[in-house]
Amino acid sequence: MPIPSLLTGLRHFLSRLRRQRSGNVMMLFALAAIPMAFATGMGVDYARAAKLRTKMNALADAAALAAVTATMMNKDDATATQTATNMFNSQAALLSGVTYDPNSLVVTLSKPNGPGSRTVTVTYSALSQNVFGGILGTPAIAIGGSSTANNMTAPDIDFYLVLDNSPSMALPSTQAGINTMIANTPKQDSGNGCAFACHFLSTSATSGDAIGNPKDPATGKTMDNFALARSLKVVLRSDLVVEAAADLTDTATATKASNGAAYRMAIATFDANYQQVQTMTDQLATVKKVAQGITIPPMWANSYALASDGKSGVKNNDTNTSFTNMIAGINNNLATAGNGTRVNGDKPQAVIFIVTDGVRDEAVNGDINNRWIGQLERPSSQMPYAQSPFTMDPQVCENLKAKSNVRIAILYTSYLPLPKNAFYNSNVKPFQAQIASNLQACASPGLFTEVQTDGDISAALTQLFQAAVSTARLTN
Repeated sequence: MPIPSLLTGLRHFLSRLRRQRSGNVMMLFALAAIPMAFATGMGVDYARAAKLRTKMNALADAAALAAVTATMMNKDDATATQTATNMFNSQAALLSGVTYDPNSLVVTLSKPNGPGSRTVTVTYSALSQNVFGGILGTPAIAIGGSSTANNMTAPDIDFYLVLDNSPSMALPSTQAGINTMIANTPKQDSGNGCAFACHFLSTSATSGDAIGNPKDPATGKTMDNFALARSLKVVLRSDLVVEAAADLTDTATATKASNGAAYRMAIATFDANYQQVQTMTDQLATVKKVAQGITIPPMWANSYALASDGKSGVKNNDTNTSFTNMIAGINNNLATAGNGTRVNGDKPQAVIFIVTDGVRDEAVNGDINNRWIGQLERPSSQMPYAQSPFTMDPQVCENLKAKSNVRIAILYTSYLPLPKNAFYNSNVKPFQAQIASNLQACASPGLFTEVQTDGDISAALTQLFQAAVSTARLTN
């Protein structure tokens, strides 16, 4: 019915009621007016209560959000809780028509995803004072509500890059490169050709691993296989590892710019020894420059390390890959990690990136005539652990993780089969199937990847980095 018609009907009804002389009608109207008045008054009270509840809900929202701001995420839990409490109570005190006890406020804080996360719930209860309800014995209406806010900060992380720089990493990165090296060294390795780009300072065109190689036009000396690979433009696996390490600094720089985390890096290499080439720093451009300068260190000759004077050799029986020294070096340079929050007293998380072909060749207790390489059978007295002694020992890795509260990420650059190479057939082939599984057992969950021949080492290392960042360990 149209509103004008309703108004017309109401005027007619009131007119007839005024002309009505019967007392019963007026009495009934008077009696009905009383509850109607109270109903109207209570409606006003409920409307006031609803308005107050809306205001206090807004205060709860603001208080919860105050505890999870970017600044507050760097404060401890007690400070965050007190901040939320103070904000709500100070604003609630300014409201009129409400009875509120500040001690009744409940602020709960939890960390559903660990130390870098925070969920805050603010719960309040109060009484809205009635104007009309008091006459009917209802002086107030109970109101209450809650608000929840959450946030998560990307943890700060220290990354330790440990790069295998032993002679076996001087293998071409592609099958085509391997074929090129073998084709250009037909007199080496008993006439089978040599794929390794061995780097020797003392070379001869008639003996050793440089037999048959051409002379360097610049020096007139016989090229070693490393120089030969360079002249043939063969890219080595070690080249791609260095490139990947440099690229990783760019990835880390871009990632921390987007998520607000602080990342630092250090770089070490290992062969027979562990070399710290860059200490921990947040200057990732510096780390990149250092990484780009890493190269395979020269030997003096086959079975001879380069002496400290750089002009002679020291017999080492080719024990050029010491996992024992590598682990010891990491231990000596590794700081105990924290949760990666910026709460006072906390420390960055830590991730060790090990890039290796997974095969050790080291002297047993310093005895170069007793080598840990590919032999499957060794007396238990000589074995440093229950696993085969030629690869990474998973238990050593577990001890390292437990001691320093770190995670270990491993990029395995597959040790490529070299069926015509005598050393490979005698020392690596018998246990090659176990290399990847032992390295994976050493790595933290989700932080192992393998790159096969012709694979993209830089992409694999970047993928491993993203996995380490996205699964950042949260300990309590």
